[in-house]
Amino acid sequence: MNIETNVIGGALVVRPLEKRIDSANASGFKNKMVDFIVQNNRKIALDL
Repeated sequence: MNIETNVIGGALVVRPLEKRIDSANASGFKNKMVDFIVQNNRKIALDL
């Protein structure tokens, strides 16, 4: 899954570049979100 990230006001803003999150790409999205959390990002906003 292609994802764009920016830091705005101390929060990581995650924007999926796919048209939708569905069963075909959900596990990839989850893995990337877990990676962001493991990297100590505690404030995460999703731009859907």
